[in-house]
Amino acid sequence: MTPTGTETPMNVLFVSETRFTHTPYRDGSTRYRCFHMAEALQSAGHLADVSTLEAIDLANLSRYDVVSVHRPGTSKKLLSVLERCSKHGIKTVADIDSLEFDPSLAPQSSKCQLRNASPASVRAAFMSQQRSLGFFDEVSVATEALARARRAQDPSQPVYVVPNGLSNYWLSCNDKTKADISESKRISFFSSRSCVEPDFAQASDAVAEFLKESPGAEFNIVGPLDLDGTTIEPSQTVRGAWTDFMNMPAELAKTWISIAPLEKNSINYAKPHTKFIESAAFGVPLVCSPTADLERHNVPGLHLVESKEQWRAAFEELSDKNYYRSCQKELQEYVRDCCLANHSAMTLIEQWSANPETSNDETVTTLSAAS
Repeated sequence: MTPTGTETPMNVLFVSETRFTHTPYRDGSTRYRCFHMAEALQSAGHLADVSTLEAIDLANLSRYDVVSVHRPGTSKKLLSVLERCSKHGIKTVADIDSLEFDPSLAPQSSKCQLRNASPASVRAAFMSQQRSLGFFDEVSVATEALARARRAQDPSQPVYVVPNGLSNYWLSCNDKTKADISESKRISFFSSRSCVEPDFAQASDAVAEFLKESPGAEFNIVGPLDLDGTTIEPSQTVRGAWTDFMNMPAELAKTWISIAPLEKNSINYAKPHTKFIESAAFGVPLVCSPTADLERHNVPGLHLVESKEQWRAAFEELSDKNYYRSCQKELQEYVRDCCLANHSAMTLIEQWSANPETSNDETVTTLSAAS
């Protein structure tokens, strides 16, 4: 396919610093910000590769027009990559999908609750990422809330929003998977990270009450969640190990509604809409805490709630079978029309199709000193 709007295809390298160095696709953030974007650029006729930072061969960097580094830290290897990009006039982009570059917000991070972590160590990590953003020509972010936060830090640096988008390949692999109204009214909570208990606390009482009043209903936990301290009846709880991303639609097919509660703070409010687009792609309504990225969507089946009364009202409204079935169709059509990675990639193409700007020597010198 011939690229749209450019005479020759761009050659882009997406770089991840995920801890899953051998299987980076397992990391959801890397999957959306690197692999899905690379797939979308390839379908538009461009060339795109994905690599972990440690696997990069500096000798091969010269063939790229753009190098996009996801959640960059500050390391000697990153310094070497940026120096090589500067030498060859390669545009460098820092890609961010989490508000982990504002040190003042470190106490809000769930990472403070992890073993061997502390507010001081999390703040240091946030400071490292904030410092690293200034070493890049541009910054791409997943949400408008993130863009506002970065622009406030550095008004002179180009920042643009590239929303998380669904993979056409993932959808095509799962097109035969169809969600239906479960007779058991299964409520599913998906999470791949630890320390989600403060988030789930926002919905815990409403879920417990609904289950108590609906003997045939069940609560499906996919991922780590400690229910100690809740009043949820164990006999109505189903537990399963975290499922591979490619198999998630099979789990969604058993789901009546998905929930995504979040503790109210600035970091959570800036999160991307990932859980919504994954559930909606298979016609599964989502009841969730509001975020800036979710508030821009207006479609039946997406319920943004805060109080226990609002959580309960959403469960009751979705219990209406006619309303539920209309939501299923509208959700599927909406996200496939508006929330694909192909749509998001258009922003990248527009930004990157211009002649790449060479990183200046002052930036590289600053990075060298910081390292």
